[in-house]
Amino acid sequence: MGTLADQQRLLLDTALKALDALKIGNIGLMGATGTLLEDSMLRLRDLIDKSLPELRLSTGMTSPPKP
Repeated sequence: MGTLADQQRLLLDTALKALDALKIGNIGLMGATGTLLEDSMLRLRDLIDKSLPELRLSTGMTSPPKP
């Protein structure tokens, strides 16, 4: 569980730094910084998608909670 949180924190931190750079400078979304932001967000989504089923099973949940 600690490793999952560490991975999530690293990806989120990278995304936030890229967002800060976009806010401060004359950096476009289509450049390397925008690509870094998008990549970090997509990897974070994939990490969560992969970990949720395992976490649900480990806690005895057999299906996702209803919204």
